[in-house]
Amino acid sequence: MNAGPLVRTHLLQFWSAGGGLRILAGWFDSTPPFLTPSEEGLKLQHSAYDPGNSPYPNERFLRPGDVSHAAGGFELFARDYNVTTYRERFWSMTLPLWTIIVTALGLPLRTTMQVWRSHWASHRLKHGLCSACGYDLRGSPDRCPECGRPTMTARPQQEI
Repeated sequence: MNAGPLVRTHLLQFWSAGGGLRILAGWFDSTPPFLTPSEEGLKLQHSAYDPGNSPYPNERFLRPGDVSHAAGGFELFARDYNVTTYRERFWSMTLPLWTIIVTALGLPLRTTMQVWRSHWASHRLKHGLCSACGYDLRGSPDRCPECGRPTMTARPQQEI
């Protein structure tokens, strides 16, 4: 039976289960029955999949040549599989959800800290204090005697 030419399908998938998020990218080349003809063209057949307790454990699907590393909720997986009627190559990474939350909170936290520091620096300057360390600059208006930083009111010397 001649199944016809292989058709390439690209994948980019995101799954979430068991406190983790898996990102999968890759492609597969296949002939029917993996793909079925329809009026719109070839369509991938869908099936039900129960991931179990952990976020999509790769151990259930390991084939010779697969690369799989898992530790502490993190997982890396790679497959390069080739038979006569089917080829696939994909990579996946699973991250615990807490890592995504911590990363997502990092930018707002950094911005908040920058605004806070800027506010206190301008508050210190307004009250005659060093913007860096808060030392009283009334006795030395050009440079802070505590940290050595030039003050905002100090102007560079002009050459004559």
